[in-house]
Amino acid sequence: MANLKELAPIALELVNVGASLAGLILVVGGLMKFVTHAKYGDQQVRIATPVMWLLSGIMLWNLGAAATTALQTVFGDATTTQNLLGYTPSASMTQEGAEMLDALVMVVRLVGYFFFVSGWFSMRNVGAVGQGGGNDAFRSGIYKIGAGACAINIVETVNLVSSFIGFGNVL
Repeated sequence: MANLKELAPIALELVNVGASLAGLILVVGGLMKFVTHAKYGDQQVRIATPVMWLLSGIMLWNLGAAATTALQTVFGDATTTQNLLGYTPSASMTQEGAEMLDALVMVVRLVGYFFFVSGWFSMRNVGAVGQGGGNDAFRSGIYKIGAGACAINIVETVNLVSSFIGFGNVL
């Protein structure tokens, strides 16, 4: 678990670099799609396609700001990617159990970033015509972005759900 805990920040940095590179590619692709739309009109590319490519590219280019915006929308202004709510183990928990739970929280956060990035990749197809575009892409993208934001801040998500059910804060 200690090794996993040490590797999680490195993996998160790789996700951030990959998302920035993908964002740059989507911005350039969106600009090229604007040129195609200007030449051929809606027959080849609908205007929503380059707009969604640019929006997705911008959100992926600065993943930290995009994730912070999603987190603040769901959990309030005090929550940012730089200041995530931490987990404090109970006194009855063993040291190994506390380390394992801490590593598990880090892995869930990492998976959350993957979902968040994947959601913005799905959103780029909102304006596309044909299979995989339109409402299906929007629905898929929104679900992934929302699930990613909840997984990035898993501790507060668990506390929110358990408080709603009536158990109070459990983490």
